[in-house]
Amino acid sequence: MKKSAFLGIGILIVMFFITTQAHPIQPDRFIDTILKRKRTGSCPKPGIGLCAELCGSGCPYGQLCCFNGCGHECMDAV
Repeated sequence: MKKSAFLGIGILIVMFFITTQAHPIQPDRFIDTILKRKRTGSCPKPGIGLCAELCGSGCPYGQLCCFNGCGHECMDAV
């Protein structure tokens, strides 16, 4: 193989690791999508919470992205 081929493969490997670290795969969300599972339950009553959007990329299984009084965060379904 030529030097340029090794360089190209190296760049692809580095880009793969950079993108997976920035957006890690969430197995529960991936499985839900594959199996077309619906999340059941509802969000708890909003209270006092952080004014931040903490669940933009989805929540673990059994949790929902809920309004916390100011922003959104993953909470256990009730």
